[in-house]
This record gives sequence, C-alpha cells and structure tokens, in this order.
Amino acid sequence: MDELNKIKKNVLLKGVFLALISMPAWSAWQDPKLSQLNEAPPIVLAQDTTMTAKEAGPEAGKTPPFDLADPKHVAEGKILYMRTCAGYCHGGRGEGGRAPSFRARDDLDPAYAYKTIVNGRVASDVMPVFGHTFTPEQVWELVSYLLFMGTQKD
Repeated sequence: MDELNKIKKNVLLKGVFLALISMPAWSAWQDPKLSQLNEAPPIVLAQDTTMTAKEAGPEAGKTPPFDLADPKHVAEGKILYMRTCAGYCHGGRGEGGRAPSFRARDDLDPAYAYKTIVNGRVASDVMPVFGHTFTPEQVWELVSYLLFMGTQKD
C-alpha cells in the first residue's frame, strides 16, 4: 500500500510541475497584443514522408521561402514556438530566463536563427536540435515569429 501511495504522489507532483511550467506559455497565448495571431490552425510536425530541415541541408537555411513578416507565417511560427520553446526555455512571451530573450531585439539574423534551430547549440547555453523535428518551412515560420517578438517593446 505504501508503494501505491508513493506512485500516486509522484504522479501528482509531476502533473503539478507540468502545469506550472506551461502557465507562462498559456498566458502568452492569451496576450491581447498577440490576439491577431490566435486564429492559426494546428500544425503537423514533419512526417516520415516530408523532408526535415536537417535532411534539406544548409541551402534551405540561406533564404526564406516566404516573407518573414507575413502574418500567416508569423501565426504558424507562434504555434510552433508555444509548443516547443516557451514553457521551459525562452518564456511564453519571449522574455527569456533560462535562455536568451527575443523581445525588443533588432539584432537577430534570420539565417543564424534558422541554423541554431536546426542544429541546436552546445556551449554556455544549451539548445536542443530541432532539425529532425521540423520541415525547413516550419523552421522559417519559427524564425518569423522570433522576428515578430523582436518588434514587441512591451
């Protein structure tokens, strides 16, 4: 019986932890300044039949296939960001914390951001590799949302 209570307690604690780390992402999703971006449809991550950004190689990261300021692509990038970047590392509003902030920045190089998302980084600040997760277009959509957040002065 003691073992069962330990398992229940562990599951409860994990649930509370997950709820707490997702709260910043949820609050940013509800941010009225970003309400125009809330209407995007759900995304589908790269499938086996779709070429991932890593498979597409470095050429895919040199030039975006669309205007990075296009609201449709910014909205798609927001969805990806909220699902992968917000909860633990960069914050729901891009304010940083455990990782660099994207807010009020005009120094973000799109090609560098693309490369970092695809290859990750292992240095003083570690970032996971997402090149096997997203298509080149999805990585560029993430970059478009990062650039959008850079225009937000709070």
